Amino acid sequence: NQKCQFMDKAYYFRGLAKQSIGKFDLAITDLTQAISLNPKDMGYYFARANNYSIVTKFEECIADYNKVIENNGGNANLYFSRGFAYVNLKDFSNALADFNRVIELDPKDKKSYNNRGMVLFQLGQYQESLTDFDKTLSLDPKFVYSYFGKGQTLVALGLYEQALDCFTKGEAINSSITYYLDDKKKAQEALNLNAPK
Repeated sequence: NQKCQFMDKAYYFRGLAKQSIGKFDLAITDLTQAISLNPKDMGYYFARANNYSIVTKFEECIADYNKVIENNGGNANLYFSRGFAYVNLKDFSNALADFNRVIELDPKDKKSYNNRGMVLFQLGQYQESLTDFDKTLSLDPKFVYSYFGKGQTLVALGLYEQALDCFTKGEAINSSITYYLDDKKKAQEALNLNAPK
């Protein structure tokens, strides 16, 4: 039946259209229907995983990425996306494995070095974290998140002057980012406490 043969594509493209106008839950519904009609098309799972990520359904997102990786093998983009989902679940061990895999597949992926640096920071592996933030900055000296991540790591190590230097460099690139401000304040207060009176 030719009509049924292409119904999965109709749901897929309608799902993508809904995604493009921000109707992510409706996109997931259409993509799920496309999958039910043609469960062998891994592109449908990938598209649905991306929508799950947007609506913060990370377990479902990871399940779909797993399906694609199991059936098609992984590429750097898949591992990066799944790693990001693991970060959002605070599953840093699996996130680390995925970002390691991305870097293995694409050694110049600055975002993966940055994200792995962030994961290593969360795991308390500060020296390794600094190495990754430095690698990101060697690939792109204006990658602002690595200045803030490196600054936060230096605060954790008690290297407050160096941390403030990183925060200042990051602020010069983008002053609208604020997630690091508690660490900046901590560094400033520590330096003021230790200043000669």
